[in-house]
Amino acid sequence: MKGVVNIEFILSVVVFLGTLSFITLTIGRDSAFLRESSLYDSLKANTIQISNLLAFDKGFPENWETGAITAVRRLGLSSGEKYVLSRQKIDRLQDFCKKSNPDYKKNYEKIKELLGLRGDINLTIATPDGTLLDCSPAVETLLKPKFSIGRIITVLGATEKKIGEFNITIIG
Repeated sequence: MKGVVNIEFILSVVVFLGTLSFITLTIGRDSAFLRESSLYDSLKANTIQISNLLAFDKGFPENWETGAITAVRRLGLSSGEKYVLSRQKIDRLQDFCKKSNPDYKKNYEKIKELLGLRGDINLTIATPDGTLLDCSPAVETLLKPKFSIGRIITVLGATEKKIGEFNITIIG
């Protein structure tokens, strides 16, 4: 019986091809969702990491607010205590981030470089008296994914401490 294909062989090939097609279609359908989920998780992790760095670290050098901003190796807004930010560091960063500054775009890129970001960042610190820091891109996009974190902080001024809100948004 040469040339006669066994019915069991034909059935096993059909089952194999059906299973292979099912797996291929499932992976193709879910890959976009998995990629988006992975991107969101990455944004979330970066936002938390940068938020912790700015809120809990003094930066390097620790007194970077008194020197040239080009000498800064690591940004940090902490006064040395957790959730207590230095008003002098906030003011220095705000001077650097002012959109009226002719070097704003270059300064904004320097901030992103110090924080190790490829995407955009939006930093705001506000107290009941008003906004102390507003550092954001010149043009914000609504199309890219983003993740935000808000923290309640204390701002240590020259003579007093004030409660404030620290918001950070990373835009993918």
